[in-house]
Amino acid sequence: VAVAPYITVESSVNAANGPLPIVIYGRSADSMNIVQSFTHLDEAILKFEEAFGPYRFDKVGYSLVPFSSGAMEHATNITYPIYASNGNLSQEGLMAHELGHMWWGDNVTCQTDGDMWINEGWASFSEYLFQEAVYGRSSYEEALLEDLRYMLQFGHHYEEDYRAVAGQPHQYVYGDHVYKKGALVAHNLRGYLGDELFFSAAHQFMEQFKYSPVSSDSLEKYFSIYSGKDLSFFFRDWVFTPGYNLVVLDSFEAVNSNGGYDLTLFVQQKLKGTATFHEGVPVYYSIYDENWDSESGVAFIDGRFAEIKAIASIDPKYVILYDHVEQAQARTVDRVVVKNQGPLNLDNMYWDVEVESVSDSAMVVFDHIWSVPDPIKKWSEKAYKMSNYHYWKVHGIGLSNLEINAEFKYEGRTSSSNAGFFDMDLLSTTEDSLMLLYRMNATGDWNEYEYYSLNNLG
Repeated sequence: VAVAPYITVESSVNAANGPLPIVIYGRSADSMNIVQSFTHLDEAILKFEEAFGPYRFDKVGYSLVPFSSGAMEHATNITYPIYASNGNLSQEGLMAHELGHMWWGDNVTCQTDGDMWINEGWASFSEYLFQEAVYGRSSYEEALLEDLRYMLQFGHHYEEDYRAVAGQPHQYVYGDHVYKKGALVAHNLRGYLGDELFFSAAHQFMEQFKYSPVSSDSLEKYFSIYSGKDLSFFFRDWVFTPGYNLVVLDSFEAVNSNGGYDLTLFVQQKLKGTATFHEGVPVYYSIYDENWDSESGVAFIDGRFAEIKAIASIDPKYVILYDHVEQAQARTVDRVVVKNQGPLNLDNMYWDVEVESVSDSAMVVFDHIWSVPDPIKKWSEKAYKMSNYHYWKVHGIGLSNLEINAEFKYEGRTSSSNAGFFDMDLLSTTEDSLMLLYRMNATGDWNEYEYYSLNNLG
């Protein structure tokens, strides 16, 4: 029960079932802040109806309270902290999250606490959809990558292991694997099914199980039946099993054929925090010609190595996988078009990068791959101990147009800093023997990079 000398800020939105009242309760001093901080509430309501089906309650409501540790998704009257209604849009992700619970948590709710990701993961996924609706797909991808980067770096340390999103022990029911990885899993299911099937299945799921408890099994079975696709491997790999996978492009070949090009992509699946290769993995690929015109497609693979056959109408000069982060895998990426000298703002590399010279524009993709690099081919000659945690790949179009310098730090600390938890197992004493290894491509071997200097801080 929330009791205060409340005033109401009232409006309505033309929702699927007609005019839907919106009532926000706050103190009179909060009224202007409410108007400004809830600017995009209408868009959130309409987006979630588009994604998940009609809003099923008689009003949208929020009550402001002096509480500093989150919010609570009471149907029609969300308990919402005063600090989040502060006159700007810094907390609108929380606004969207709690609204998402009107579908995931209130219309359907988890059958057990082990199914909590259905409530909290999908409400967190709703935050991505809100970003997409209001600010565009790039904002959706940025929000997703922020959660993914956090989970790959910190999630298994703070919660003691890589964990499945379903069946969490009680102490982690409200943890990062449920919220953040749960959102990533919902996103991956979207990428697996494609938008039309995914959102249509979500609509019907909400109708079939309205006002009912649901389990991870019922979610799997209903989405499988509705989509006509066997989702047992997806749920095994992403819902009931810990860890992550990723698919990397080792190389490609293109052969001119009847005015087009027969393309073969040689791809490899890698793992993080699991020992089982995923099956039925969707591989989204984009083909670019020298003018940066592109074509896209998707194929499905099993196992560690695979060859993907495709046909292109343009001359393939460059191929990239998951150009729009269609799957949240053990990879974080920064994609930039470089036209000028100066520093690059990269969120996912933990590098300081400076463009020294530019003769023409270039598209540069920085991949941070959170898995074990391929082994050294001639290990008997180069018995180096390599990181078992991560490596990087830099690729793109027009790279010969650029001169780039970069500085990055070996990070062996086990701390909560934004730079911790990378290479804890690589060195045990000092950095004297640290070296930087490089290879031109997957067919080459790792060798010590020629153009680097080591600043040993002791």
